[in-house]
Amino acid sequence: QHWRRSVTDSALGVIWCVTGASVRVHLSLGACAERRGRILERLHARPRLLATSRASRGVFFFSLLSRRRMWKAKVVAAGIFTVLVVWAAAPWFAIGATRNGFESLNEELNLNSRKLMEASALNGSKVLLNSPYLFVEWSYEPSSDDYVLDLTAETPNWISLGFSDSCRMVPAEAVLTEVNGDGSFKTGIYSMTRKNIRGMEPADNALEFGDVGAVVVPSPRDGVTPATKLTVTRKSNVGGSITLDAASSGGIPVIWAVGRTPTMAYHQHDGCFTMQ
Repeated sequence: QHWRRSVTDSALGVIWCVTGASVRVHLSLGACAERRGRILERLHARPRLLATSRASRGVFFFSLLSRRRMWKAKVVAAGIFTVLVVWAAAPWFAIGATRNGFESLNEELNLNSRKLMEASALNGSKVLLNSPYLFVEWSYEPSSDDYVLDLTAETPNWISLGFSDSCRMVPAEAVLTEVNGDGSFKTGIYSMTRKNIRGMEPADNALEFGDVGAVVVPSPRDGVTPATKLTVTRKSNVGGSITLDAASSGGIPVIWAVGRTPTMAYHQHDGCFTMQ
């Protein structure tokens, strides 16, 4: 109560001094200075109410506010400070998240680019035999996932291309073309389960292959000699046991064979090459 009475008297004295100077014009500036001196004497008589440093005098005037108002002011100030901190830090968080997103996207694009480069490099050709002349070309189209192989042979007999995991005849998937009596061709897709003709069974996934067939073309050796060209189109996975991987570091093994006769019988030549 003593503290409240002192604060009230002091505040009323200041207000009276300020307002009285304008209402009662007969008071001189000296009177106001004298009254101000008496007020300060009261304040200095109670050192608990007012510290001697100038910086702490503002604390006294803030103490005139009620505790409730001070609590509300602190809450508002804390809220404003929090908003400012979030507003200032939000762009940095956004930049960090965007940077992480771009880094992940960049890594994924680089990985896909490497795969496409490795796959698109899967193009080549090779001479498999000189007598009879046997020449093969291969390519891979990543956009459609199509492997295309062309086997050209200077022979009137059957020829074949097949896919195996390790250059073995069994198990394997083979595309074989026979030469009919009228010069036309009969092409079939087979699953090889044994190393003989009885092991040549029609493949269950034959319909999953792409275009297969044979035509007569000039030999790539001299551009004149007639030759049989067998074309095989296949995707990476056609539902069978053999899956092709264009990005494989070891390449893709492909088996081949040339028959002794125009129709299916034991082969005269066979071998394996790697698409790389």
